[in-house]
Amino acid sequence: VQIILYHGYPVQVFHAHTSDGYILDLHRIPFGKNGYSISRKYRPAIFLQHGLLGSSADWVENYPNESFGNYIKIYWDEMAKYDLDAMFDVVLKITKQKSLYYVGFSQGTLIMFVKLSQDPNFASKIRKFFALAPVATVANVKGLFRLFATKMFPNAKSRLSVYIGGEGGTSVMNIIHWVQMINSGKLQAYNYESVEENQRHYGSVIFSFCFIDSPPIYNISSVNVPIYLYWSLNDWLANTLDIEWPMFITIIFKFFVYTKLYHLTNGISIKSLPEATMTTNEIIAYYGYPSETHTVTTDDGYILELHRIPGGKAGNSIIAFNNSTMLNGITTSVIHANYSKNESKSVVFLQHGFIGSSAVWVTNLPNQSAAFLFADAGFDVWMGNVRGNTYSTKHVEYTQNDLKYWKFTSVNFIPLLVYYSFRFDEFAKYDLDSMINYVLNETSQQSLYYIGYSEGTLTMFAKLSIDQLFAQKIRKFFALGPIGTLTYINGLVRVAGEKFLRPLKMLVKITGKFMPNESIFQKISKSTCSLKSIVEHCENLMFQMTGPATIQMNVSRIPIYMSHLPAGTSMANVLHWAQMVNSHKTQMYDYGSENKNMKHYNMKTPPLYNLSLVNAPVYLYWSEKDWLADKRDIQDSLVAKIPSKYLIQNNELQDFNHFDFIWGIHAADKIYKPIIEIIRNDETKL
Repeated sequence: VQIILYHGYPVQVFHAHTSDGYILDLHRIPFGKNGYSISRKYRPAIFLQHGLLGSSADWVENYPNESFGNYIKIYWDEMAKYDLDAMFDVVLKITKQKSLYYVGFSQGTLIMFVKLSQDPNFASKIRKFFALAPVATVANVKGLFRLFATKMFPNAKSRLSVYIGGEGGTSVMNIIHWVQMINSGKLQAYNYESVEENQRHYGSVIFSFCFIDSPPIYNISSVNVPIYLYWSLNDWLANTLDIEWPMFITIIFKFFVYTKLYHLTNGISIKSLPEATMTTNEIIAYYGYPSETHTVTTDDGYILELHRIPGGKAGNSIIAFNNSTMLNGITTSVIHANYSKNESKSVVFLQHGFIGSSAVWVTNLPNQSAAFLFADAGFDVWMGNVRGNTYSTKHVEYTQNDLKYWKFTSVNFIPLLVYYSFRFDEFAKYDLDSMINYVLNETSQQSLYYIGYSEGTLTMFAKLSIDQLFAQKIRKFFALGPIGTLTYINGLVRVAGEKFLRPLKMLVKITGKFMPNESIFQKISKSTCSLKSIVEHCENLMFQMTGPATIQMNVSRIPIYMSHLPAGTSMANVLHWAQMVNSHKTQMYDYGSENKNMKHYNMKTPPLYNLSLVNAPVYLYWSEKDWLADKRDIQDSLVAKIPSKYLIQNNELQDFNHFDFIWGIHAADKIYKPIIEIIRNDETKL
């Protein structure tokens, strides 16, 4: 109502009482901005109906469960049976019309299809039915909806309510109804999941193509009003295959809505982006750089993989090409370089962020990727991979298929497998030690230049705060998108941290891995984020996590980015991040009880990382557009705490979201090249 008034339109609010006792709000705009035209005596009524989780605000009325709290036993069956009747009666009475024009969106089309299939007389109230993104079946739905329905909630009634908790814009049962439709592939009434309950609710009446012990199937082939379908090949919810479903053959008019995105991407193949299916070393070799793989074992037995570019593309070293391979029809070579042990080059160590890997430093074009730029500048470039990601899944004693690799516990006497737990505490305590010690030994250097991104900064801040001697190995610490606390974090990560803390605690007890490279999410990313599919959806998801869209994202390379991210971590590490979102502290992992914390830390609450003890030269690079590394968190947890003699530079960048620090087209000019100059100037002092 306020939005309508704000834009200068008249507005009225009406209440419709359903036969089962609900009171619905209807919002009316009786005429336009310029007032009522007396020249038009006949003014047809147009009724706009929103979709799942929506409201009348989507069009600038509400379902009862959206305006007055959560009513557990509400499905879209009731919306079709009761709500449409009640609302239409009010509208037709107020407007003194016998019929109206109905415009439905998504679930708003579904309930009208069901209503018309069950009540043929209702058609007399509909002059025309305009169906936007029409839904009748969702057998071929794609994206997160399918993932949630088929992988996360296969037994919807028993698990979904735990995650959703009855909050939000619709009832839990309505969400379950949608999940049932995805899994059944049918346009059916709500399934009570027992013969007795289905018979009690649906009786002995035989609906089309169904028995009395299963929910009725709605037959929309009997729909008898003029229908106009508006749909797109790019819509993952109203899929083309579902719209071409046999029961739609009676529709008398079909109108295609092709988006510009479809025209731009149709026919472009993922094969034109071979890096999407390459490993880090293969990408390095593909662009003609020397590449090496090294492994290092941590004190607690994890085997980490390091990737090295020992020289630039046009370096003076002797380069040998061998091990020719074919990747997506393109011949590449694994490139090895013979470097003299006496050759002294400054070492640049690149450390990825949360659920990332070494690939994030090489997945842009060579003139934009950090690893290639530093190699071309004459540095010895090393890239780390912490335990649990794509490249660091091995252990000296166990494999992930070996039950000994897993710990056992019990909840209510039910044995559950718990992944060999690790958090960024272990990254700081073990992984950084092992990787950096190995690199310094291999290169005969006393110290190196460390460039961390996101969690790669958090682990170094943590390490320096608990081990002051470690600073002598860090010549300079460049922190991109730096993380100290997560008090002011924004976007989807904040929502996940605040709303899903309890489910995450449960998942830590059930599974260890979070989005490994072979996970269903990774497979979906590789297939659906290709340019042949819908790039825009992936782009929007990225911005919802990292910050508003900037001019820096090279959309054509999103398939490559999403093929290498997420690269996996432990569920315990995800929970650790969620704990920081809620605690507003830079703290160690909370084991969930005072007794467990006492066992691990000899104190009831997890220890805090004291960042005032950081004693290596720090260069901060951040932006107000970054939702993960918020300006206020950086000020409170880093700028205010790191001793001024060690905080060398505090660089605020314009128009960088969190991903732009590694993938932005201006990252080279604004971040990497200035760092190169800083290192070169520092080398003169050595």
